[in-house]
Amino acid sequence: LIDQRIGAILALLEAQGQLDNPWVVYCSAHGEMLGDHGLMAKMNFYRSSVRVPLIVRPPTGAGARAGAVESAPVQAFDVAATLLDAADAASLNGAPARSLLPFVTGDADAERDAAPHDWAISMIRMRPGTPTWQAITDGQWRARFNADTGEASELFDLGADPDEATGQALAAELGCEWVAEGMDRIDDCDALVIACPDRFHHRYVMAGLERGLPILAEKPLTVELADASEIVDTEVALGRRLIQLGFMRVYDERHTQVATALDRIGAARHIRCVHRNTNDGSRTVPQMLVESIIHDIHTVRWLGADEIVSVATSVVAGGAGTRMIIATCRLASGAVAVLEFDDIATGYEVSVEVTAERGNVVAAEPLRAAVRADGMVAGEIGDDWFSPFLDTYRVEMRDFLASVEAGVARGPSAWDGYAAQAVVEAAAASAAADGAAVGVDLPAKPALYQETTP
Repeated sequence: LIDQRIGAILALLEAQGQLDNPWVVYCSAHGEMLGDHGLMAKMNFYRSSVRVPLIVRPPTGAGARAGAVESAPVQAFDVAATLLDAADAASLNGAPARSLLPFVTGDADAERDAAPHDWAISMIRMRPGTPTWQAITDGQWRARFNADTGEASELFDLGADPDEATGQALAAELGCEWVAEGMDRIDDCDALVIACPDRFHHRYVMAGLERGLPILAEKPLTVELADASEIVDTEVALGRRLIQLGFMRVYDERHTQVATALDRIGAARHIRCVHRNTNDGSRTVPQMLVESIIHDIHTVRWLGADEIVSVATSVVAGGAGTRMIIATCRLASGAVAVLEFDDIATGYEVSVEVTAERGNVVAAEPLRAAVRADGMVAGEIGDDWFSPFLDTYRVEMRDFLASVEAGVARGPSAWDGYAAQAVVEAAAASAAADGAAVGVDLPAKPALYQETTP
């Protein structure tokens, strides 16, 4: 239909002898999925939706490079900037747009002086009150992120995977179905495993609770305390636990050995958690707390067998911003815990030491070969967080599947996620107050979670 209408317009211009005079620009506001990735319409960032025709034919004599193709990223703003430039009109003040005129006319000097985009941006907002999504591409890579929060959620290598179909290929290899949007087939699920960016946890956990589905959710439960509270209230109203939270250290043998030792040597009086990561220090203090240190917070609550009632946070600068966070926590029992987190370490390490009423216990070191060479004995630390806990994740998943089969949730609960998030917020407030101790305000623990293990 559109092609026919364009043809009719060009035929009319030709009949009136005007075909050589106007600028003709053929483009579209958006593409159409037409079944690609199993989708219709346009509200996504796959190339079928966001890549559109852009053909420019200038008036006769404008020096056009017939058949020339511009491969740099181009966006819709550029069409307006090009037409304004062609009309010698003022440019769009402050708009992220460039005129394509030099590339159309073949003006080598102007083309050289033009500032081509290194990127192009698309934006989607479904309706008021929903997140604003943006995607940015440089032609090789495309990233999608939540424009309201800055949280990234996807990264595709368009050079290696131009149709963004690697996920579909993996699904085919595993004999399962590829679903582009997590909510699309949720009503067909028997249980949910939520391992998406933190900002989306609340959305999927609430959807699972509304459908009465068993849920294994990666930590944190949410990134906002109010959202965590809503999840707890919703599960309590249901009258049964459905959520197992991914504080997976309760399944790690090094940590469970410490917990077993405490049965012998008594209650914890002092806990020291050391957590070393291999980032660049560019994360904010709240990000480090909710993305990394929240694991140590749960470790303290678990091994200390009590809630944290106050926290004092010190921040050590370094790298691109923050190198270390040291949080001193006091538990309701009177025990004290020190959390030491280094975001710019030489390798990834996690350890815990507990001084109890009748002794002391230190988590075992990971098994590593000792290499004797060049007058030294050395062992590799490793720089990723996944490898040291690979077996732990398997144990965690097997326990979740067993709990689904038994119809009874176990392991860390939504309350554990809520309580840990409350400590995160208090720790962030303490850091903002130059290390002053801040109380952790928790309501009474609902009866639903009184027997939560561990």
